Amino acid sequence: MPNFAQPQHPRRVGHLAAILALVAAIWAAWGLPAGAAPFSKSTVVYRSDGGGRPLALDVYVASGASRAPVLVYVHGGAWAIGKRTAVHDMPAHFTGEGLVFVSLDYRLVPRTTVEGQLDDIDKAIGWVTQNIARFGGDPTRVFLMGHSAGAHLVTQSALVPGSNLRALIERGGLRGVISNDTRAYDIPAIAAQTRTGRLPRLYENAFGSNMGRWRALSPIYQVAKARHITDFLLLHSGQGNAGRRAEFAESFAKTLRAAGAGAEIFDGTRYSHAQINRAAGRAGDVT
Repeated sequence: MPNFAQPQHPRRVGHLAAILALVAAIWAAWGLPAGAAPFSKSTVVYRSDGGGRPLALDVYVASGASRAPVLVYVHGGAWAIGKRTAVHDMPAHFTGEGLVFVSLDYRLVPRTTVEGQLDDIDKAIGWVTQNIARFGGDPTRVFLMGHSAGAHLVTQSALVPGSNLRALIERGGLRGVISNDTRAYDIPAIAAQTRTGRLPRLYENAFGSNMGRWRALSPIYQVAKARHITDFLLLHSGQGNAGRRAEFAESFAKTLRAAGAGAEIFDGTRYSHAQINRAAGRAGDVT
């Protein structure tokens, strides 16, 4: 299990400790034998007015769960592909650790925009806060977790929340964000690393070519304007140029800490972009 340093802001140690304990459970599972308790899965529609097919989420819960912390997971896929069922072994592990695990679908580019995706996530949070108690979850103890594009979306959501997430934050119900391997904290910086100054195609498809929009959808530029900032744990892999992935995480963590938020980094250089997500909760793997 990784040896995390103590956060720099003691007044936030409670929330950050909760995030670290949650993520420690992810990585600890890689070296433990299988033995998760049985769990059930319920699929519900959380949005039917988003245009096209209704949007659904899956709720995974162990038998007898009561007032359990809730982990809401947002899948990746370059904002353009992916589905809520791509959760690998996470439901078995997290329900076995005493959490309610929720994985959601959201509309994909080009069917919608990144802004539309953020709105979908906010609607899903609204459903969770209003309904999760009847599944054994505690709507006052919610964590957000995303991988890749999903990591960007949960991070941006926490800093520029929609109405449902804003209400949750103001009640103290958002306990932390786990952002797993994204560079999209700073979209202009991604473009600056290319020879042309343009975004790579998969980013351009999602964020277009307008610098103002790049900044508006970059979490790093939202920190100074955010009213309430929860604590973050940022994971990065060793995919491609691992040093650049680490730089993006470190730069964002520095910005969060300067604003008084707790922020820690997990160095997952030994893992690829897919592995750092896929192996979470998978028995037999070793960190």
